[in-house]
Amino acid sequence: MEKQRNIIFFLYPGFETLDMAGPTSVFHAANGRTKAAFYQHHYVSLSGGEIVSNAGLPVSTQKASLDQVGPNDTLIVPGADRWAMKEGLANDQIIQSIRDLADKVGRVSSVCSGSFFLAASGLLDGKRATTHWEATSELEKQYPNILVEPDALYTVDGRLWTSAGVSTGIDMALAMVKVDLGLDVMRKAAQRLVVHSKRAGSQSQFSDLLIAQTSGDGQFSDLIVWMSDNMSARITVVELANRCGMSERNFHRKFTQTVGDTPAKFLDDLRMQRAKELLDAGHLIKAVSHDVGFRSESGFRNAFEAQFGLSPSVYSSLNSIS
Repeated sequence: MEKQRNIIFFLYPGFETLDMAGPTSVFHAANGRTKAAFYQHHYVSLSGGEIVSNAGLPVSTQKASLDQVGPNDTLIVPGADRWAMKEGLANDQIIQSIRDLADKVGRVSSVCSGSFFLAASGLLDGKRATTHWEATSELEKQYPNILVEPDALYTVDGRLWTSAGVSTGIDMALAMVKVDLGLDVMRKAAQRLVVHSKRAGSQSQFSDLLIAQTSGDGQFSDLIVWMSDNMSARITVVELANRCGMSERNFHRKFTQTVGDTPAKFLDDLRMQRAKELLDAGHLIKAVSHDVGFRSESGFRNAFEAQFGLSPSVYSSLNSIS
């Protein structure tokens, strides 16, 4: 096992609680799956002392010091609400302190709008980065040298990691665990937290399911949830229409108009996205085939390859080494 890593959270008044707590829980869960605690958590701030989060949670911090950090460590800067971000970014000493710490650590990262601190320090110039979907346009506007990826859950560009809105800090932290300790520890940590073991960084901040549920007036929201919950069953358009109390023809027209896909196409896509999630989590192809409603494994393999351009077995093998 490699030398222990220090995880250093740089905090400032009003920081987003989950931006700190999510990754902290991931690294703590990973520690529980190793013989010795691999990660050590440290909370620092410009002047030290108690720093209060946006939710009123007080966190005891040490004064940021370059003596505390080294090339094996990870710096994480959380995001915050607009007013707290404005106050923090206006403090040149905070920006300089982050820059100084970043120069000494091996890995630098941000959660949510924490990317603005990395951007203000010049660390993201010419790099790929993301942030909360509400702020991607602003990040791009203020810092045109950054290659902003608005749909990404998280990005990795060399030693620089950035993640999108709040909970994606968990995805990013899990990806770090995989790099540091391997796939097995990452999966066990994810299982402990009851979260997906891997949502690829390139996955959109918005799931197809969420987009569909909120499309139009939300008329088909409950139906879409039911479809997602009953994917292993044989679902017909007639059954879906009956559940909505509509004729098949009227349902097909209305659903397509509202959601943007025919019911059959939407269900097929939903099955394939679920299949990817299950394969990401390490499920066997035969079990995945059944769980997403295919009668035969060969039919599932053909459908998966037609959708994604590679077989489920190749996808799983690439996933295990990525």
